[in-house]
Amino acid sequence: MVAVPARAARHVFSRWLGQQAISVSRVSAEHSARYLQSRARRVKSHRGEGAALRQFLEFLRHEDAIPAETVAPRRLSAVERETQAFEAYLRNERVLADATIAHYVS
Repeated sequence: MVAVPARAARHVFSRWLGQQAISVSRVSAEHSARYLQSRARRVKSHRGEGAALRQFLEFLRHEDAIPAETVAPRRLSAVERETQAFEAYLRNERVLADATIAHYVS
């Protein structure tokens, strides 16, 4: 793998976005993943290209050019749900101190 300059990665990604008719305000991490998959089918991948795109997207978020990524909350397992319920019981019904609760649920 050959390292790719960040500027080149941004330029090629921007051109791909234009070809896909994706406006800058709608760009997300999903688009960069689709771009990398599309590019990998056509040319040899370059080391650092994915990192350069992640940094570029972070820059755009920091500049409020694109919205922050929203991460869907993961579903709790049955054990995690029961642990939370037990913690709430200890806190609300038994009125135990945080240190004591931590001892019981950890």
